[in-house]
Amino acid sequence: ESSTPPEPPFSVREVCPDGHPGLNSVPSQLCPPGAALARIVENRRLPPSDYERDIRHFVIDNTEVDLPFNLGDAVGLYPQNLPEDVEEALAWFNLQGDKPLSLTCMDETASARLMALAKQHTSARQIFTEVLDIFGKPSRSFCKALAKFASASDAAELKDIAEGARFKELQDLSVSFFDIFKMFPSAKPSLEYLFGLLPAMKWRLYSIANSADYTPGVIELTVVINQWPSKGGLKTGTSTKYIQKLKVGDKIAATMTNGTFTFPKDDRTPMVMTGLGTGIAPIRSFVQDRMYKKTVLKKEVGPMVVFYGCRHEREEFFYKEEWELYKKEGVLTTLINAFSHDKPHYPPKMIFVNQRMEENTRLLGDLLGKQGGYFYMCGLAVAVPGIDKALKGAMVAEGVCTKQGEDAWMAKMKESGRYSQESY
Repeated sequence: ESSTPPEPPFSVREVCPDGHPGLNSVPSQLCPPGAALARIVENRRLPPSDYERDIRHFVIDNTEVDLPFNLGDAVGLYPQNLPEDVEEALAWFNLQGDKPLSLTCMDETASARLMALAKQHTSARQIFTEVLDIFGKPSRSFCKALAKFASASDAAELKDIAEGARFKELQDLSVSFFDIFKMFPSAKPSLEYLFGLLPAMKWRLYSIANSADYTPGVIELTVVINQWPSKGGLKTGTSTKYIQKLKVGDKIAATMTNGTFTFPKDDRTPMVMTGLGTGIAPIRSFVQDRMYKKTVLKKEVGPMVVFYGCRHEREEFFYKEEWELYKKEGVLTTLINAFSHDKPHYPPKMIFVNQRMEENTRLLGDLLGKQGGYFYMCGLAVAVPGIDKALKGAMVAEGVCTKQGEDAWMAKMKESGRYSQESY
């Protein structure tokens, strides 16, 4: 295998104004292909300020941009790297951040996102802020590719990381691409080569938390700021670190994606929903949809039951006043909470949604078994086995199916579109 780096996917040259007005202008913000720059109208912390977790009610305007959506859809948000991190990276690579650059794409297989860069002027600062995922998680192949730019000793160590157990050790420290660069200072590829070494930032998907009919003109999200402990200290995800800092009036690149939920054709059909943590977001939109149909369109709507699971009532029971309104209007029939980390059961016992379901077998048997209702599970994938077990157990307990037939009943629910799951 050759130790010479492959040809870079771009050629980069500085733009000389040459007396032509506007020739050196760089757009203030890039808009990836297929996306729109949407204005932020609300970015509100939901838990009390003294709570350790940060969860946001995040709202963008869609009256000024073409971002229509249907019930159950999701929105992809393109993150940006933070200015202070970008400044450090620019200094490390000895790049002048604000000089206008013109790019020529030399790689026909480059993504549409990267090819779009060749159609306008940009700058190193913009590339590091909006395009290259330099603070993302590195791969073994990256370490192997970077070795071709390093000194002999650094190259040997990078190859060892790429092929051996040390890569797992670095993963446990949650190191980024940039951390790897700093570990091996002899490997400083030019900007042209960085396009071949680093991936472009991808959008992150968030379930939409509102009904376009009930609250038109906006896209509402419930976003947890993703933080995790690592051997290298507390880390925060690139996307949510960016969302956390955004202010009202700022713009974010957004793209719409179709949801995977299926809904009953008859609005009188019961809906039973389980929302865990921020998984309550799409469920809020489902209830709003029927709220609109009942209060505005004056349609008859069927029973809606929500099992809402979170850690604490005071800190994480979101949209509490709304649930009361939906109940008062006769749209939300029953709301059953599972506050896993609250007294008196905790400590030592934690109460989860599946246990609340086990306590309400008659309700589940009636709405899902006898009345042919639809079931929705939204939240952490780790909870799925317990919820499915509780659901099947309720059907057996209420005589909807036998113990031997519970798996066939569940399979039929899914095949008919009466069971929708969105887990992560």
